[in-house]
Amino acid sequence: MKKLGPFIFFVVCIITSFFAFYALIRIGFLPMKYLLMIGGGFLFVLLLLLILLYRKHLIWVVLGFVLGTLLLVFDVVASTYLYQTDYFLNKAFSGTTIETTTYMVVGLKDKKLTENNIEGNIGYYQDIYNRDKILDMMDENYELNFLSYPTVNELLEAVFTEEVPIVLVESTSYNIMMSFDTRVEEKLEVIKTITIQEEKKAQEENRKLFHIYVVGSDFAGLNDFNMIVTINKAKKKILLTSIPRDYHIDVYGYDGVKDNITYMSALGIDTSIHSLEQFFDIKIAYYVKVNTKSLVKLVDAIGGITYCSDVEFTTSHALVMDTYNDRLGEKFHVVEGCQPLNGIQALTVARERVNIPGSDLARQDNCRKIILAIFNKMKSTDTILNYNSLLDTLADSYETTIPRSLIEEIGKKALKEGSKWAVEEQAVNGSDVKGYVHLGTVYDYTMTPNMASVEAAKKKMRTLGSE
Repeated sequence: MKKLGPFIFFVVCIITSFFAFYALIRIGFLPMKYLLMIGGGFLFVLLLLLILLYRKHLIWVVLGFVLGTLLLVFDVVASTYLYQTDYFLNKAFSGTTIETTTYMVVGLKDKKLTENNIEGNIGYYQDIYNRDKILDMMDENYELNFLSYPTVNELLEAVFTEEVPIVLVESTSYNIMMSFDTRVEEKLEVIKTITIQEEKKAQEENRKLFHIYVVGSDFAGLNDFNMIVTINKAKKKILLTSIPRDYHIDVYGYDGVKDNITYMSALGIDTSIHSLEQFFDIKIAYYVKVNTKSLVKLVDAIGGITYCSDVEFTTSHALVMDTYNDRLGEKFHVVEGCQPLNGIQALTVARERVNIPGSDLARQDNCRKIILAIFNKMKSTDTILNYNSLLDTLADSYETTIPRSLIEEIGKKALKEGSKWAVEEQAVNGSDVKGYVHLGTVYDYTMTPNMASVEAAKKKMRTLGSE
């Protein structure tokens, strides 16, 4: 009976150590030599524990229980963190994501229409995203006669003049028009919303050198921040290429029609990706999409970030979310030098392009600074202490088609070969002008690409690490 207690204690230590080591294997980051070393360490500690627990002198037995207790604490803590990490990797890097597109049936407020009045003539924009799918869905549920309009302007004008009682419009296009035409918010109301979900998967890619499209969307769904991340695993190099949101380039699949990258979001993520592939002559393997709410939530979850500005300025946008109405909040004053930012402050700085030298190029630079500041803050001790809540926040903060296998592969390579990854940055530029955008619908700011900067960027993307 005297030996039963130490035996049970030893068995418990074996079991907890097994689960901790198994969790470490499941993560998939450690090369085999490190796993063997750690596994050998577990066996050594367990063997030492067994010897101490069965020594005749009490002091050695007590020392064994102390060692075993420390091992149990380590096993429990390590298992908790490792299984949380495993769950996060499965959830956040499944290799597929769901793109949700929202459509709105809209009519005049003074008509007091309801879902029961959805019948008869209904207008729609001829280039509405997923046109056949959304029209078939509407046709299955309502008795409708569909009328096509060549631009969103003409579509909304049709309902203003009561040419049609209701119109069908994609939510991003509707929000765009709301920011350009005050009548949209004053006179129109949404009668019904419909969503379509599509599964998106990673494209085939060269695992030695590949490209990731990183896009930040605002509350209206516009592509507000655009970056292509080029990774050369063999040379351990990363290239960040910033692209102004107003870059005016050919829209993939629209026969030479040009548009700002920001407005391509109304045509779905695939259109943005293929347009950038076509423009830079590359193949984009994966994408990561972050929205404004996610940015605010993530920055607040890590306790804020440190942002360093080269100039002093006051933002043209207010400290508000989910609206373009800057009268609803106060402006934010940024001092020259480094300062702490919370979530909404980081978002407001990331949006700024009017009151800062460099316009949209400066905005892209600020967004890049904020992303790097987030990564730096995530390495702090405070972040480790809030590990579980941070993983929960991260998992719901973005959409990506990056598979877990790639994350494991890069992590394993970094641990096996050591040394830091080299990160380089570049940006394409151009000339600010005004013209018709959103497929010719609205007159707004646009940027004509500087092709010399584009060609230099393309060369760097193709040859990263092989110069």
